[in-house]
Amino acid sequence: ALASLTGDKKMAEKAVSMRSGMFNPLTAANYRRIRDMVLGRGKRLVCSQYPLRPLEPLRLMLGTANGIIYVDNQASFQAGVEREGYESYFIDRFGGDFGHCTKKGNELLARNIAHAVLASF
Repeated sequence: ALASLTGDKKMAEKAVSMRSGMFNPLTAANYRRIRDMVLGRGKRLVCSQYPLRPLEPLRLMLGTANGIIYVDNQASFQAGVEREGYESYFIDRFGGDFGHCTKKGNELLARNIAHAVLASF
């Protein structure tokens, strides 16, 4: 399914392989330090995973502490890519199964973030 979304089976397989592994311990520790600094100051932390990727690995890394707002981009980007094609939302394949966003992709990201933040109040 991912290969049909991105149009590149080899890149999709590589991306699935890469994200199914363990987190880099240094990266995970740094993400958690940022989480703790932001939440420790009484601020809210907005976490958004890459388009077309599942949110669960980010939740596993950062947990469910009060004050964390998770933004799920996977379903909305999958639907958009299925409907309008990969190139409508991405200009490249930077992550193997996703890339840097086009204007339309950035607008979808912004809407997803805005909805998640507003829903958290």
